[in-house]
Amino acid sequence: KRRKLHWTSIPVDRVKSDDSVWNGNVPINLNMTELEKLFVLKLDDKKLDETKAKEAKPSKPTKVTLLDGKRSMNTGISIARIKMSYREIRESIMSLKDNSLNEDQLKQLVEFMPTEEEEVILKKYRSDGNNLEMLGEPEKFMLEMTEMPQKVERVEAMVFKEQFMNKVSELNGTSNLVEAACDDVKLSLRLKKLLSIILALGNALNQKGEVGFTLGSLLKLSTAKAFDMKTSILHYLVRLAETFDVTLLDFKDDLKHVFPASRVVITELDVEIDRLEKGNQLFKQVVMKDNPYFEKEEAKQSLNSFINKVENELQNSKKLIEKIKEKFANVLNYLAEDPKMSPQELFTTLHSFIQAFDEARVYVERQSAKDRKIAEKKRQEELRASRPKTKPKSNASLLPKQKSAEEALSYKRKLQKYASAPTRLPCTEDQDPPKVPSEPVVLPSSITEKVRQKMKSGGPVPKPRSISKEDVERSPLSGINEVDLGDDSEPALMVEFVEETNVCESNTGDVSKNEGGKEYPEYL
Repeated sequence: KRRKLHWTSIPVDRVKSDDSVWNGNVPINLNMTELEKLFVLKLDDKKLDETKAKEAKPSKPTKVTLLDGKRSMNTGISIARIKMSYREIRESIMSLKDNSLNEDQLKQLVEFMPTEEEEVILKKYRSDGNNLEMLGEPEKFMLEMTEMPQKVERVEAMVFKEQFMNKVSELNGTSNLVEAACDDVKLSLRLKKLLSIILALGNALNQKGEVGFTLGSLLKLSTAKAFDMKTSILHYLVRLAETFDVTLLDFKDDLKHVFPASRVVITELDVEIDRLEKGNQLFKQVVMKDNPYFEKEEAKQSLNSFINKVENELQNSKKLIEKIKEKFANVLNYLAEDPKMSPQELFTTLHSFIQAFDEARVYVERQSAKDRKIAEKKRQEELRASRPKTKPKSNASLLPKQKSAEEALSYKRKLQKYASAPTRLPCTEDQDPPKVPSEPVVLPSSITEKVRQKMKSGGPVPKPRSISKEDVERSPLSGINEVDLGDDSEPALMVEFVEETNVCESNTGDVSKNEGGKEYPEYL
């Protein structure tokens, strides 16, 4: 097994001159033993037999390569994307067939047309009677293209035909953009008023009576500062414009085409016109020469129609360019600028001023909002200072008075032993039970006083009457629901009424039950 050196060999035909470096080579004696030791691997008998068996198999014939390796590879990649035979490609170029090859394909074909040297090699290979099928695909393509006269020029003419209308449309669009920008500048009344304000401001600062200034001076307004080192002349200009006419702040709306036009170089329009005119001349010279495809009357009419269309479009584009040059000259005269000033310079200066003006406007609006906030805060402070000082009322006086817990304790001690005495709420069978509130309340004083008197006389305890909301509100303990009497004391006597309780005194004197089945003594 032998290592190989992968190089690109030079065809014999290319070594022509006697003074070539490859002619008269000095014999070199190589040490084959050392060479084989380094780059030849000896195989055992079994592997050797397998290798010989593989070598004995008939191998496919290798393609003949006549071109440089890299160029051959790039050509093969390019032509593989064109789904046409090599003969169809050649006929499409000769006949200028529409929509057969797109612009990108044609540009690639220009690059991979055979050179004079390659054409000589390919024709010699064919004249020697060699098998053309043994050639690689790039060689076959170039050999087919050798049958076409003025190969590169014809492909370039076809490229011109494919891209002409797009080029003219782009050229006219750019020209119209510059024309619109010229109209914006000359017809904007807001720009004119703003320039007048700047002129008056500059004359007041400089104490002079100038009649005008250059557009380049607009870019210096943001650099000149007041003595507070914060406010620039441009900031002050924004305030003046807002005071004079608030619509002047949006003067940029009148100059919508200025920014796009600032990227146009008008001299490039002339260059593009010259390029298209040269392409038209080349087209007429190449396609009509030695071309059997245009011998028919129909083909000639189609070709002449295209040529006339090209010449008319070029004439209109040239007139349009001359028109915008004249309009731009009027704009320079309107602004009293240097006649040598280019459209790109003028529109770029205006666009930069618009950007600086917008930034200054944002700053002024933020500063004005901050000043208004500070003024409002100061006004509020002055208003508070002007009011007479009064002693603030205590929050404690606004709270409801709390009842004393001592009274609750006194009632609790007197009523504790009688709290569970059996008695009933008075009602008859044909009467509905009294409605009582569900929230806990303290027994009113009218009941507890009667209980106290009967305790002294030893008589029976009277039955309590129904307790109403008015009784609760008149009670001296109203508002007290719980009293903390310490660890060794019991809570004050409280009555918790159950909402919609159906408790009545029966004839037998038993304790009645409510709907839930619970027993309720008269004193709860």
